[in-house]
Amino acid sequence: MDFIKKNKLYICLAGCALIFVSLFFAFAKVSVAGWGTSLSKSVNYIDCDDGKIVLVAVIAAAALIWFKKEKLSLIPTAIILVVTLIDIIDAKDKFSGVSGTSVFGIKVNVGFGLSPWLIIIGVVLAAGPIVIDMLESKGIIKAKN
Repeated sequence: MDFIKKNKLYICLAGCALIFVSLFFAFAKVSVAGWGTSLSKSVNYIDCDDGKIVLVAVIAAAALIWFKKEKLSLIPTAIILVVTLIDIIDAKDKFSGVSGTSVFGIKVNVGFGLSPWLIIIGVVLAAGPIVIDMLESKGIIKAKN
């Protein structure tokens, strides 16, 4: 706990940096194979409209953390988490009937890239130390002496 308290600013900013970088990784991958050829396409999260929302939110969260408004930074961080989870659920619903199917010798597979998982890890890093600090100040959890 002492490490988290002493390095809270750096941990939170590292989480924001991880979210920012993950926007440029593949969010979803679609591969189509059939008739002796194959095609694969990856979609970066920044290319989607929701990726732009996450970009604005992560910049806002990092700025609030930098200017010592940690509790307010939980709002854009929560927005990032909600938007990402909705996109994961939405993509699973859209492609659940398509993935793994074979029509006329063409096989389609849809999978998630690295981006959503890195965003979730980044949210934990960006918000975790702040939440721990808030819980300690309310006496819900106790710091080790």
